[in-house]
Amino acid sequence: MIKSISMWSFPPNLGVEQCFNLAKKLGYQGIEMTCDLKGRFTVGASEEDCENTRRLAHKTGILLTSLASGVAWSVCPTSDLASERDKSVELYRRMIQISRWLGVDSILVVPGAVQVPWDKKFKPVRYDTAYERAADFIEKLLPFAEKYQIRICVENVWNHFLTSPLELKDFVDSFDHPSVRIYFDVGNILRFGLPQHWIEILGSKVHRVHIKDYKLSGNWLDGFCPLLEGDVPFKEVMKALKKLGYDRTLTAEVMPATESTLKHTSKAMDKILKM
Repeated sequence: MIKSISMWSFPPNLGVEQCFNLAKKLGYQGIEMTCDLKGRFTVGASEEDCENTRRLAHKTGILLTSLASGVAWSVCPTSDLASERDKSVELYRRMIQISRWLGVDSILVVPGAVQVPWDKKFKPVRYDTAYERAADFIEKLLPFAEKYQIRICVENVWNHFLTSPLELKDFVDSFDHPSVRIYFDVGNILRFGLPQHWIEILGSKVHRVHIKDYKLSGNWLDGFCPLLEGDVPFKEVMKALKKLGYDRTLTAEVMPATESTLKHTSKAMDKILKM
């Protein structure tokens, strides 16, 4: 498996090239680029910007592994506002194109939300309505994913949606398309089940994997902790991934975004990869 780290885990004051250099220095093989509405790398990136990023990565010896985005939290694909739903489609179509320009084969997609536990301003959406809107959202992205040969990887996140492995698998299978796959996060899932069981059930639909650790005694976001200091059963997770034949990226998505966190994570990942 490829040892990768999320761009979100780097100090925000560092530029892209500095992040690449630090990742290489700390022993990471790859970086998952992140695309936001503002910040270090955005949805406004041009083809030239992406080509420059690719050149920097090649020069540094870092593999660009995928593209992640948190845009769906602020421009929600399941919003009650049709204008917001249309905007989310527009933004993700743009990011699919950016993925191709970067030379990666997959994009992490949050398909919407029923509830957002940390955002009291988010207006809950009825579950069946959210399901229909999320499916419509993915359908509208598919022609672009097919055109640019990008995998739409639906991630399990704290959106109170697709909260069982059977339902997530059925949702992905409903499109009957090779461009729709799963981005499985072993830390996010711990409040809802055992990650190794989800991996076994989701099987070959898993196209990318995020790792983070989590203490079940924590209160939602407060439960996240440094790798190997929480309750994620990494031995069982690695056993399930190896049994599946998964050999792609293992991407850490960890906070706080400091160099010390990156150092600790690199060492912890080395231990996890040997399990």
